[in-house]
Amino acid sequence: MIKKFIENLEENLLVMVKELTPETTGNWRPYRDLIQRQLVRAMRIVVLLFSGVFLWVTLVDAAPASGVSSGRPEAKLDGELNLYEKNPSDGSIVPGGAWGKMSYAREGPAFEFVFSAYQLRPGVSYTLIYFPDPWPAEGLICLATAKGDSEGTVQVKGSVPIAHLPAKYDTNYPAGAKIRLVLSDDIDWGKGGSLGRKRMRRWKPTQYLLEEKLINFSITRAGCNAPGGKSGTFPRKRTFSGGLDRQYDLLVPSSYTPGKPAPLVFNFHGFTADPETQDWLSAMSRLAEEAGFILATPKGSGNEEVLGWNAGECCGQAASENVDDVAFTSDMIDRISAEYCVDPSRIYATGMSNGAFMSYRLACELAGRIAAIGTVAGVTVVDPCLPSRPVPVISFNGTADLLVWYDGGIYESVPRTIARWSMRNGCSREMETVYKKGDVRCETYRKCKGGATVELCTIYGGGHGWPGGKDISSLAPHIFVLEGDTTRDINASRAMWEFFQKHPMPQAYLR
Repeated sequence: MIKKFIENLEENLLVMVKELTPETTGNWRPYRDLIQRQLVRAMRIVVLLFSGVFLWVTLVDAAPASGVSSGRPEAKLDGELNLYEKNPSDGSIVPGGAWGKMSYAREGPAFEFVFSAYQLRPGVSYTLIYFPDPWPAEGLICLATAKGDSEGTVQVKGSVPIAHLPAKYDTNYPAGAKIRLVLSDDIDWGKGGSLGRKRMRRWKPTQYLLEEKLINFSITRAGCNAPGGKSGTFPRKRTFSGGLDRQYDLLVPSSYTPGKPAPLVFNFHGFTADPETQDWLSAMSRLAEEAGFILATPKGSGNEEVLGWNAGECCGQAASENVDDVAFTSDMIDRISAEYCVDPSRIYATGMSNGAFMSYRLACELAGRIAAIGTVAGVTVVDPCLPSRPVPVISFNGTADLLVWYDGGIYESVPRTIARWSMRNGCSREMETVYKKGDVRCETYRKCKGGATVELCTIYGGGHGWPGGKDISSLAPHIFVLEGDTTRDINASRAMWEFFQKHPMPQAYLR
């Protein structure tokens, strides 16, 4: 109950904080945003400790989203698809019935189409959808919506961000995708902005147009077999995952060489943060350019001011709507690997706070693709956690962290999280000190199965910050939730990259 109270309180507090922190520009923008977020966190804890008042946030219905422009061409597939009115009993085409034709092209990450249908009901709204089996399917991809004119003709065109069709939750995968024209009123559009997973609530096959065949979206992927793939920074790249339009920032280092496999690192932001703030805190993009790995910094889901990840028991709307962020990560791997030459044995995840929670969940549920994880100010909050193989883990936690308490409270303690990972990985019972400087002490469980060591770097007196990163406590010294030092005795980004380099995915586990 306490966890749910904290999550639902976030949006209301953020509005109050914005009134207290004036809008600024230029270099102060990251500071203002960060102070606002930390004020929210501080106020949440104050209310948790001294108040019994519970506030609830009501989510509003959302209209369907549609097309975006296409990105860099990676492949092209042109074709036509006929849709017909069919008899529901045997699936045969109704002679003289309604019909339609779709011309389509797959250009890079966009699915572009022009669709015309005839002899439908005048004035009635229809939606062109990608329909995943089995019935009643969730995660419909709504391509476009239009009303029939006075003669019952429906005409639509659009461009939809789809990294690859069909979706992997479709039982038709990988053979192809079903495209259908259905009554818009028969779609349950969901709630909570783009988070609502669309589904069919009724099925009236005599009033729909059904496909004559599956669209096969087998495309020639770039990856390691193509000469393209430019280096640079690419903000807000889009991919479609789990029925949602998702985004991530991508950095490809200048040293990237097409055809040469490169490591890939995911950097997940904390609750109420965003990709820009996460990179600002961790300076991971600077390290990616220096070390030569591809960096993906994903954007969470939910209200734009309260973004989060479904890491299990946390956080926010992402968890309450059961957003599949594990599938989103897998889809990003597919998408980035299609555009660039990614080494499948060197794919890693890191993050702070809620982003650290998410990294732990990936180690639990995507161990076949994530080689190792590095977490900052986080613990495991998903249960059960049953990784398919031993996963190397390095964690950085401060003893004075007032949001993720070192000795436990709302979530399990840091030592318990690390001990449980040592058991999952079959490590020895004793920890060995491998680094000690100033207020930092790193201890490692060795002799684990598959060489998967488990390491904990404890920052004595450290707060809810990124070791070696931006010292956020100096921005708002009177906010007690920011108390605790941001140590300079270790740099978490560099330490975890050294850890990652020692722990590629064993060949036996590569799929």
